[in-house]
Amino acid sequence: MSVKLAIQNNNKRRVQMSFSMKYISLSILTALSIHTPTASGQKTETISFLPEEYYEQDSEDSLADFYGDEEFVSIATGNKVLIKKAPSVATVISAKQIAHMGAKTVAEALENVPGLHVYPSPFNRMNNSFSIRGIHTDQNPQVLFLINGLPVREEYTGARPETFQMPVHTIDRIEVIRGPGSAVYGADAYSGVINVITQDITALEQSSYGLSYGSFNSSNAWYKNSFSIEQVNFGVSIESLKGDGDEDRIMTRDLQSIFDETIGTNASLAPGPVATHYDILDVRLSATTEKLKGNFWYWDNNNAGQGVGAAQALDPTGRQNSTIYQFDLAYNWELSSWDAKVLYNYYQLETKAEFTILPPGALVPLGADGNMNLVSPVGIGLFTEGFKGNPQPKEVLNSIDFNALSSKYNDHQIRIGLGISQRKLTAKEEKNFGPGVLDMGQVSQLFSLGQPIIVDGTLTDVSNTPYIFVKDVERLNSYISLQDQWKFANDWELTAGIRYDYYDDFGSTVNPRLALVWEMTQSTSSKFLYGRAFRAPAFDTLYAINNPVGLGNPNLSPETIDTIEFSVNQTLNENFNWSTNLFAYESKNLIEFIPDQGTTTTTAQNARGQTGYGFESELSWKNITGLWKLNYSWQHSEDDKTKQTIIMAPRQLFNAMYDSQVTESLNFNAKLNWVGKRARQLGDSRPPLDNYATLDFALHWAIDNEHIWKVSLIGKNITDESAFEPSHPLVPEALGPISDYPIQGRSFYLQLSKNL
Repeated sequence: MSVKLAIQNNNKRRVQMSFSMKYISLSILTALSIHTPTASGQKTETISFLPEEYYEQDSEDSLADFYGDEEFVSIATGNKVLIKKAPSVATVISAKQIAHMGAKTVAEALENVPGLHVYPSPFNRMNNSFSIRGIHTDQNPQVLFLINGLPVREEYTGARPETFQMPVHTIDRIEVIRGPGSAVYGADAYSGVINVITQDITALEQSSYGLSYGSFNSSNAWYKNSFSIEQVNFGVSIESLKGDGDEDRIMTRDLQSIFDETIGTNASLAPGPVATHYDILDVRLSATTEKLKGNFWYWDNNNAGQGVGAAQALDPTGRQNSTIYQFDLAYNWELSSWDAKVLYNYYQLETKAEFTILPPGALVPLGADGNMNLVSPVGIGLFTEGFKGNPQPKEVLNSIDFNALSSKYNDHQIRIGLGISQRKLTAKEEKNFGPGVLDMGQVSQLFSLGQPIIVDGTLTDVSNTPYIFVKDVERLNSYISLQDQWKFANDWELTAGIRYDYYDDFGSTVNPRLALVWEMTQSTSSKFLYGRAFRAPAFDTLYAINNPVGLGNPNLSPETIDTIEFSVNQTLNENFNWSTNLFAYESKNLIEFIPDQGTTTTTAQNARGQTGYGFESELSWKNITGLWKLNYSWQHSEDDKTKQTIIMAPRQLFNAMYDSQVTESLNFNAKLNWVGKRARQLGDSRPPLDNYATLDFALHWAIDNEHIWKVSLIGKNITDESAFEPSHPLVPEALGPISDYPIQGRSFYLQLSKNL
């Protein structure tokens, strides 16, 4: 056997060998290090037959070569550890798995994570939301989404940017923890954390590119390459993702349908398709030296569709442009016995929306402020070209973070973090309704005569006036965190951490964590976990004004959650692994928009608490036919006062994936996603939504001897399952429900790619 296989110091690719070969190689490396006594007989020195380069390489890379990089996770602690030893319940999805399943976006890759349900958001243009263990509110801000450890967030809603979807061809791996993560990541690491780790494009050995086209006029194209100048390595990646959306996803009843029934108009565009078209461009530039690394990211979704509309009324002509600019610069160095890193991050999010909130011909009851008011109107407006609004918020984040890690203190690994960030929100707005736009004296006068005021599509710019939807605001956040991973016995490790955050707009919060990991045998490990997390009130819940739907409340407190978990993981052999984890949580001060008495507006309130419990179980089995991965999760969550089951969250989820290397050049992947019933809100007379199942497949054929060129055929929902996700419950007893959201129908895609 060649020793060279075991000591190869090449970070650009990993040596592929079987588990048994790795074990033998590791044994040889141990045998080649001979300890001999010195002249004093008290100390030892090491005589090695291995080159010095082996000892200079990162020990984590050596372990990754031994175990396989898919068995490591960094999201749980901030540094790389084996999943079975990580102080959290974690899942890793590798680039290879993403490619085999034929996922086009991160959301598609996440569909098979235990306990995680991907569903269309009612308030984020039907964009993907992630319900973890039944925890979610309107905008789904309880899941922290990171790219390379940096948050991708809209501070106005606290959630991912509206219309945000991320293509996958620059991804190295996706790490997911289910459960709290605020002790490491701060705000919004509440029910879970998703960290997308991109490839080091400065280390690519050769260019890579590809193209796909398929149903709904959808296309995907990408290109990646790297080059060097002097001592600096550069990398570039460009990816586009376009699609018209499935026009057969028909909404049969929307908000305007309800108004038509109540007022006697006929303005609704329902039945009609939801608008889910998108046009995404994702560009990344990187440069690295020995200690310094800089990244620039540009992401844009141009003229994206409005889903079911900004106010749950179909809006086929509305559009939204969202653009992200991000620059980060990291410097790494050794500080005494510490590995230290300082990171500067600049993040800018611009959103330009053109909403037709209610369609042309809508007859709208108006309150004294010119906003829609069904309860105490002072007038009626006939909006001949629609009830229109064009909000244009812009957010800018500047942050500096410092982290230091040391393993020099006996059996302790200490991690210290501190940082400060400032986020500013400025906004522009044009609209044809509301204060500062309509002449309310004329509205009232015509109302007394039984006539409506006629409002055309002319927009009034209310920027820099008291009548805008939100005033310019900024937020300053500083934090300090401490974590200790203590291996106090051969088979026991205790992780203890705490983080203190201070916000200048609502105060401070402290979030601890404890994790005890016990390696019961060489094949079995167990974890006992406790963590607390928080979600900061978003700008809309604090400061929204002049909004016909939701108003802010500056007196909000942060949401909090306490979670306990017990997990068991067993690897019976290199081909068979199973794990089960039990969890229970108590969530307090959940923020939701609550209807105001006597009006049609809602105001943000710390509305309720939520308790829940359940379990998640996974099985991985590799046999002669291929790899099987199965998982099942069950959860029960309820309002802590009314004991009503939490709406819209499936109680049961089941996922199965089969991956087979049929021949040396042919790979086949199939996955089944089963979603259980979802409860309705109290007072909603509609029956619970039935369970449904979708089946996907992907077939990949390497068409050349070197396996560089590949042709793929990918199918989604190939049985064309006709199923629905629950629509947001308007006030059912007053207005009645709109129709539920249909899932995307059957689709096929053909892909040609050149791999590294």
